[in-house]
Amino acid sequence: MVPLAKYLPEFDWEPVVLTPYLLEKGALPFRVVETSYRDPLSFIKVLPGFDRQIDAGTQVKTRLGSAGKNPFVEFMLTRLGEVINYPDTHRGWRLFALKAARELLKSGGIDVIMSCHPPISHLVAHSMKTEFGLPWLADLPDLWSQNHNYRYSPTRRFFDRRLEIKTLSTADAITTVSEPWAEQLRELHTGKKI
Repeated sequence: MVPLAKYLPEFDWEPVVLTPYLLEKGALPFRVVETSYRDPLSFIKVLPGFDRQIDAGTQVKTRLGSAGKNPFVEFMLTRLGEVINYPDTHRGWRLFALKAARELLKSGGIDVIMSCHPPISHLVAHSMKTEFGLPWLADLPDLWSQNHNYRYSPTRRFFDRRLEIKTLSTADAITTVSEPWAEQLRELHTGKKI
């Protein structure tokens, strides 16, 4: 959302970006609200011998001696990851984001909700749209369940597709980066402005 938000002040919009962390630090022409975030794999890092500063998935692979060497272990870790990280790896942000979004919207001055990748941001926006009734634009610079780099199983894709349809059903408009992707979205989200 930050790359898009940079340009909104040029069109007299004053964006407020809600994020678990901001990769791009420095002077930005808009307000940023950073919230806490809980890593879905944080429970692994409290086990003896695990380093809290290193990615939990990498540590598990190293402990199992796989680290890309054992296809079965890689397959099983991917299947486990698609359950633990549902609907995406940022799921530990949702409760913090909902709380902060409610506070922002209750304080007033917000006219439109925009959400951008990852999917968890769309879930938060869907909740806020339902609760506050503001217009909502869902931006998909990468497709969700139709992503060409989708790495999960057909079962996970089924649940992602269902969640995507339900979540984006309340969006007032959906944007993406190309006409072919827009066409894919039109087929999945019939009747939506895309």
